[in-house]
Amino acid sequence: MNSSKKIFCFTVCVIMLTLRPAISEDRSLILFSDYAVYKYDDASDKCYVEIFYNLLRNDLKFYPDSVGFSAIMDFKLVLGDSVGNPLDSVSWKAGSRIVSLSVLEDSDYLISDVFGDLFGPGSYIVTLSVTNDGNSGWNSFKLNVPSFSDSALAVSSIEWAYSIKPDSIGKLLKNGYCVLPNASGRFHQDDNVVYLYAETYNIDTSPGSDSAYNVTLEIYDSKGDLYKAISPVSYVKPGKSAVIATGFSIAAFEGGMYKMRLIAKDGDSEARTEKAFSVIPSVEKTRLRLMQAVLNDYPGANNIQNEEQAKKFRDAIVYIAAANELKLYDSLNLRGKENFRKEFWEARDTNPATIVNEYQMEHYRRLKYAEEHFSRHAGIIPGWKSDQGRVYILYGEPTDIERNMSSIETRSWEKWWYHGIEGGVYFIFVDYEDTDSYELIHSNKQNEIKDENWEDKIKMTVYQR
Repeated sequence: MNSSKKIFCFTVCVIMLTLRPAISEDRSLILFSDYAVYKYDDASDKCYVEIFYNLLRNDLKFYPDSVGFSAIMDFKLVLGDSVGNPLDSVSWKAGSRIVSLSVLEDSDYLISDVFGDLFGPGSYIVTLSVTNDGNSGWNSFKLNVPSFSDSALAVSSIEWAYSIKPDSIGKLLKNGYCVLPNASGRFHQDDNVVYLYAETYNIDTSPGSDSAYNVTLEIYDSKGDLYKAISPVSYVKPGKSAVIATGFSIAAFEGGMYKMRLIAKDGDSEARTEKAFSVIPSVEKTRLRLMQAVLNDYPGANNIQNEEQAKKFRDAIVYIAAANELKLYDSLNLRGKENFRKEFWEARDTNPATIVNEYQMEHYRRLKYAEEHFSRHAGIIPGWKSDQGRVYILYGEPTDIERNMSSIETRSWEKWWYHGIEGGVYFIFVDYEDTDSYELIHSNKQNEIKDENWEDKIKMTVYQR
């Protein structure tokens, strides 16, 4: 998911009571579900519970109809007691309609809906399942319904949301806000903001009381340590109950699990609730970490500060730099070589719009792989200097490798295939010394060594260095 996600609220078509859920073991539809509990009124011990869910629209199968294409979903919600014994269930059908199948290319489009009912205090197990054209998915979770006090300050549970906007119509409407639920509790850094909805009850509005109450957010990491404290926000009291519709930035958060604690204070009274969420690092930041991890093994990869680093940088680029580039590099002083390094990678950046230089990262990944797998004579000859190391650095992972062990007739040899280059090319390597030191003796790749009699050279009767 990313910050451009869209959510579509579908309409419930048919509702009917059933006895048990029919949950398929085929979980080919990804379904997320969650709940929030709100105080109903002072006259009832029951609470209003909302069960909300998300699924990906492009997971559904659509068929032509009179105005475009539609998909039908069969939902079933089963309520069980604290150990799972069924208490009640409800089933319904819902539909999603699109004008063209091309919109399914949007892989981030979410279908979302909410189911609400009154529940008495207690612990329950909820199982929600969905089926669409033979594909199905399900999700099960524990539902804890508290007993709200008639007088003490209290807060509802927290609902995570992709967005919260003022609105006056729609099924996802709550107290003047359209709350688009995030039933997974997972947020990408690209989303930038985590939104949450909650309610406060039994606010003191008696004469002489404060005109405002405060809300504080505390975020704890997976170890239970305080990760971030958001300064208290003061809200004017609208009455005995109030809405908390807010959010906080996660742009600087590390990826991982967190728990947020919401603390409401009204004079000397305090109420709190908490809920877990997770942050998934953005693709860019993940790739940047990977790149930094790779480059840490190569002094001078990011900054040339001395002659040793200058030499290592030259060794690293010797196969991909043009002859005139290497000649220019050799003629420069240290400062000039550092400027050369910057311009060299910038010129080869395949996507300058990203913070990662994909070409540079892939090159150093190949270089590291070559040094780890193709070094010879206990590392005296580094892997990048070997024939196999050079080919790997230049052309990457082979599509296929044919390995042939030594026999009475032939030496050990390998054939590396690259099906995506020049319509399909190969490289023949032979181990003359039987020490895993393979030398390139033939290739059909342009500008590579060629020897049409290479098959004679792998025979045991021939030794050639």
